[in-house]
Amino acid sequence: MSTTAPSKEESKRPLTPAERKALIFRRRRESTFWALVAMLGSLKFAVILLVTIAIAIGAATIVESRFDTPVAQYYIYKSPLFLAWLFLLCINLAAAALSRWPWQKKHTGFVITHAGIIILLIGSMIGMVWGFEAYVTLRVDGPARDRLHAGESVLKFQSARDGGIDQMDFAVEAYLPTEQKPVKIPLPESDLQLVVTGYSESLRQEPKLLASVDPAAPPGFRLSMQSNMMGQELQLPFLVTPDVNTLPLFTMAQIEVYPELPPVESIGRPTPVDFANLKREDSFRETHVVLAKHPRQPIIASDLDQVTGYRFELRPNKKDKHGQELVMISPNQAEQSWPLAEVLKKATLTANNSLQVLVSEYWPDFDISSGTPVNKSQQPNNPAVRVDMYGALANQEPPKPTLQLAPIRNQEAVTYRLLRENKVIQEGNLPVGETLTPVWADWALTLSEFEPHADMTVALRESAIAVNPSEGGGAPRAMRGIRVHLLGPDGEEGEPRWQEAGITRSLFLGGRQVLLWFGPHIVPLDFDVKLESFAVPRDEGTENPADFISKLAFTDKATGEVHRDEAHMNTPAMYPGGFWRAVMGWNYKFSQAGWNRNDLNESSLQVLYDPGWSLKWIGSSLICLGIFMLFYMKGYGREPGNPKEAAPSSSKS
Repeated sequence: MSTTAPSKEESKRPLTPAERKALIFRRRRESTFWALVAMLGSLKFAVILLVTIAIAIGAATIVESRFDTPVAQYYIYKSPLFLAWLFLLCINLAAAALSRWPWQKKHTGFVITHAGIIILLIGSMIGMVWGFEAYVTLRVDGPARDRLHAGESVLKFQSARDGGIDQMDFAVEAYLPTEQKPVKIPLPESDLQLVVTGYSESLRQEPKLLASVDPAAPPGFRLSMQSNMMGQELQLPFLVTPDVNTLPLFTMAQIEVYPELPPVESIGRPTPVDFANLKREDSFRETHVVLAKHPRQPIIASDLDQVTGYRFELRPNKKDKHGQELVMISPNQAEQSWPLAEVLKKATLTANNSLQVLVSEYWPDFDISSGTPVNKSQQPNNPAVRVDMYGALANQEPPKPTLQLAPIRNQEAVTYRLLRENKVIQEGNLPVGETLTPVWADWALTLSEFEPHADMTVALRESAIAVNPSEGGGAPRAMRGIRVHLLGPDGEEGEPRWQEAGITRSLFLGGRQVLLWFGPHIVPLDFDVKLESFAVPRDEGTENPADFISKLAFTDKATGEVHRDEAHMNTPAMYPGGFWRAVMGWNYKFSQAGWNRNDLNESSLQVLYDPGWSLKWIGSSLICLGIFMLFYMKGYGREPGNPKEAAPSSSKS
């Protein structure tokens, strides 16, 4: 194979257009290499490639609109054939530019444009092959994470060969197996097959009530809730425990199950406060400075917009004539008292555990000096105390309509009480088979089952009820999963079952067992990411989010070095930091992907890693520069005698 090059005389001076054209035709005839370059860089080959790619992209757009993005990526964008077609397009562009060699100044824009397209395509292919898009959900009160969930699904099996784990990609969203079109997967090193007959994104764990032979087992019952308007039916089993079991229902109401119904007079009383775990932002403090001689003229300071109405008095102790007692008077004039020594410097709960009282200062002979309380003497001439009262911030939402239930063991029935705004509007007994209408839209409740001694198990069911607990629903969060069973070499089939994502389960066929895991592709990280805080500022005067602010802490596992960054609505957090990593795209970008409006301790983030990012930007910049030179610098590189010679304006000029 020979490659004809310009002679020494030709290389010393610029070729005329005629000489250059003759050179190109001569070397194509005489050289196999240049003939191949001409063929690969031909306009016909380019048109075939571009039309095929355009058809593929059009088909991918239709698939993505009718199904979803993973299906389009699996069958088209990330398929080996599509990547090969992009690679051939790079070859065509490079050959088209090389076929014009030796280049002249007027070819500068042409060469730069082709180089930019090639670099852009290479960057895109690198991103598709080695980059990824994944997700992670973090909580302020949760642990740091070092794993991401990518969009692709995988199957993992316990190897029959060495007991290790075998893994395979399984794009179930693209396969969409059904009973009529199952997917059969041979298990590695085994004569068994895994048969997938279904896929669902609405699996729910449904508790199921069982009769128990244990006489010490608690009672249980099952309610059936029906709504004709919504076309739904819920099965709600309850196991009666010593603790109150509360189930919220669609933000509209709630069910409370007791061993015995509480007294009517206790309804609406303040709920006992767990001061040991009460957060500062969820509590208030009200301070009273009380003089024994002037109890009606206290000095009060409060965190609240207005004072609570509680008063304190310092009185002589009726049981100890030398002592004193602190008396708390509620807004409805109910009194509670303590010996002063019991509450001095000691936090004390009120009778209903709703408030905490602390006498932080005691002055036997109170006076003010330079604006500061002082003791004139140790004689009880003018006793005074400073009382700090703590309480939980009241829930401003009105109480939900509530159905209180308790079992009646000897009648196979439950006793019920309907509450609205903490007032009893209906009560009675509900035997098995009878229906109660609680006036919650058109919902009706039927006591379907009652067991004097019961147990509870959990079954996985596919459900069409769209209830999201983040929006206050009472049903468990929907899960995705596959319906699977084992198939033996003789055609024997195992029992089909639903396999939820993210859980390892055992499948059985005769005496043989296979451990199976189905779920998203897990991307391990060499660093930990922790959500330190999450905030949602609102547009002034509205509840519309103005921004999402996730403050993240990244900890390098090798060095322990901590890097902090913030993800905003349109600005991702990046790790690792550094100018060059950001420029080259060799970092992870954490962008806001979702949030739970009822739980601001939780934030969902999209994580992008694209090692071809810098090549895409470089290629795009070169394309813009090349097009600018082609269309706006047409005189660049022209010989003075050829002012009207057309500049190349396409890849085939």
